[in-house]
Amino acid sequence: MNLDDVFKSGGVVLIDGSLRSAQRGEDLGRQICGSSSYSGLNKEALSRSRECVSKMIRAFQYPNAFTIPEVVGELADFERILSSKLSFLRTKQQRKFEHKNEASEQELAELQEKVFALRSIAKRKTIAIPDARYILLLDMVRTLDKAIELKKVGWRDTKYQKEIRDSNTDESLVATLYYQAMFSGESASLLSADTDFIRLLVVTPRLMGSSVFHPYNQAFRSANPWRLYHCENGEIKDSVRSVDLSPSIEFKIFNRSDEENEEVFRDIMLDWQLFYHLGVSKKYNHQARGISQIQAVSCVVPDASCVV
Repeated sequence: MNLDDVFKSGGVVLIDGSLRSAQRGEDLGRQICGSSSYSGLNKEALSRSRECVSKMIRAFQYPNAFTIPEVVGELADFERILSSKLSFLRTKQQRKFEHKNEASEQELAELQEKVFALRSIAKRKTIAIPDARYILLLDMVRTLDKAIELKKVGWRDTKYQKEIRDSNTDESLVATLYYQAMFSGESASLLSADTDFIRLLVVTPRLMGSSVFHPYNQAFRSANPWRLYHCENGEIKDSVRSVDLSPSIEFKIFNRSDEENEEVFRDIMLDWQLFYHLGVSKKYNHQARGISQIQAVSCVVPDASCVV
């Protein structure tokens, strides 16, 4: 499967920033941040990341390609790490503390330029959702992620952590995917190299769509189809599809106590109830505006009913 196959399916396709350095689970930003010399840089990883960034730039050329502010923020952090490391290593060279390595310097500089270009393009194709219902979807995804520990927790590098912002990019992408499928009138997709999404998009919809939350989650249960395209080692696979998932009949998180299950259930139920009532309120306000507009238009045309 190639990019044409992904984007010709129609509907919004969200692009995750993990594609910038998809490389067998290694985080290139952490590796670069920890390097104190050009010789310490992973040349193969730099080359592979440059190719991935080029593919992302091409992907954003499709009219239905979009991303979210959190991804743009991560790209900005990554570009800042590259720029800072370049400045540091060039200073070492000037002071004769580092042997000149033009090939490595050029590779790092080219990657930094490409990431800057990618961030600029992504910023122009960002989806921001000013709807309280999106915040509720995000809260539900976060609640379940925290309760079930869906995302892998890898080795933490304190120095690297200081270089990146604390965000909930994965959860925000999932919530945006759900929102688009529910309200855009079209299908929605996510393109990512992050394996965390496979777990997030298999577990959260089954629990959020559980029949125990009906009728409050009806809009979620009847949403348009969505899917996850997972990119690994340059290959794109159709990994998770909403049509293949069945909502849970009961709400049950395994390996959690009854008390913990009850607490999470109450949080999700409250969010769905608020979500439902916000939808009813929006529908009522929309209908009220429509009636007011009809009345205003009917009075513009001379008519006996408008004559005082």
